[in-house]
Amino acid sequence: MEVEADQSHGLNGKPWYAVGSPWMVALAFSLNSALNAVMCINFSVSTKLTQDVLRVGEPAVAWMYTTVMLTVCLGLPMSFLFVVKFEAAGLWSSVVCNVLSAWIRWWGVKWSSYSLCLFSVMLNGIAASLFFALPAQLSQQRFPAKLWVLTTSLMVQANYSGWMLGCILVPLLVRDASDTESFMLWQAVASLGVLAFFAHFYRPLPREQASQELQCRQRTAYDCFQDAEDVSEESSSTSNQSEDGASAVRENGDVTLGGHGPSRPAIAHSVHGPPEAKFELTEMLALLRMCPSFCCQVLAYGVMGGVGFALPGANDAILETHGFSSQDTLWFNVLFIASGVISGLLLGSLCMRPAGYRRVLLVIFGAGVGALTGLAVLMSGSHEASGLLHGIFLFLIAVVGVASIGFLGLGIETAALYPNGGSYGCFLIYLMIQVAGAVLNQVGSTANGFIVMAAAGWLALVLLLAGNPRYWREKPAQPGDATIGATC
Repeated sequence: MEVEADQSHGLNGKPWYAVGSPWMVALAFSLNSALNAVMCINFSVSTKLTQDVLRVGEPAVAWMYTTVMLTVCLGLPMSFLFVVKFEAAGLWSSVVCNVLSAWIRWWGVKWSSYSLCLFSVMLNGIAASLFFALPAQLSQQRFPAKLWVLTTSLMVQANYSGWMLGCILVPLLVRDASDTESFMLWQAVASLGVLAFFAHFYRPLPREQASQELQCRQRTAYDCFQDAEDVSEESSSTSNQSEDGASAVRENGDVTLGGHGPSRPAIAHSVHGPPEAKFELTEMLALLRMCPSFCCQVLAYGVMGGVGFALPGANDAILETHGFSSQDTLWFNVLFIASGVISGLLLGSLCMRPAGYRRVLLVIFGAGVGALTGLAVLMSGSHEASGLLHGIFLFLIAVVGVASIGFLGLGIETAALYPNGGSYGCFLIYLMIQVAGAVLNQVGSTANGFIVMAAAGWLALVLLLAGNPRYWREKPAQPGDATIGATC
């Protein structure tokens, strides 16, 4: 049975490197996402040089990064409604926007045109808005359930990997205007390589297969949600549980850290599955209205992800008053992002059982809040930079990276356990990250910025605790329901 399931996803039926195979589609998506992230911070990591090259002031350079965030925030809702229905068109549009952005940016730098560079930044934001909602959809439609967290994490962390690469490459390779032009040219050439790779390896799922995978995903989401509920109730109840058919579901509900889990969570033995996702705005609003725990979880992931989004930009202002140099801040940011990327991939490969996702996230959020609180206390006094301070800061910032970046793939898949929660959760979480990140970046770019970040971390932890379906007396939708019921 497991072999047949894997073959249906093209994992055993053909080589992983074949055209249109799930892994190559995921890689094509990841390369486009990473390129987008590198381009996103081209100008923000070398502010003074950008001012000289484009002959503008610091506010104009700052506005370029703000433009990316605004474009993503404004474009994400419309892009979401488009890409979940027309995946291929959405991804192709994203890749083309990245290519156009890269070449227009090179021309803008070559001719010292701020207007061209600003236009390229807008295209960069449009490209990002077209793929942010898709990691869960690509993962769940093409891979077996045991790989969902891993493959979603791979595609999510590809964006952060590009962000980290951009933080390293620009300061190391770009010293003057000539270097800037050369870097932008090679970046534009690389965008053509990404375009060629995508054109060769990406293939959309046939409509009939996509529909079948969608129904299978919804059945699995129903059982995962029921699975998690059963385990939660079992842990809080002192009464004896009958060992009937539901026990098999509960047995599959533990968290496995390592080892081999089942190929997919147990699927209800019923000819009537849970409602098929329609990917309509009304369906998403129904999910938000009927499932308060889903809303709390999305808000929690968005706020904590916003900390991860804002902290690299705010670190310079926070640390400058404590004697840290810009070079120190650069490597702190690299460690921060790297710890998030590595931990995200580890979580994706180790967490196989859905019922324990929230418990793992609670541990991660708790550690992150503790580290943020420690940073707030550490930086509240007038400490001068020293070896000991560097060491403590490195440890705490790495923990925050795990909590605010590494959790994201697991968080998206936890939201996807709700009926119709896959792409909706991915979209809403990324939208919240953009909004929360923009606010935290503005409010937290002060000497006391870690206090702001710690407050946001505590808010995220409280929201995650409130996101337990048992608190809201929610139950999973019953098999055969035509719509999302009042009990979720």
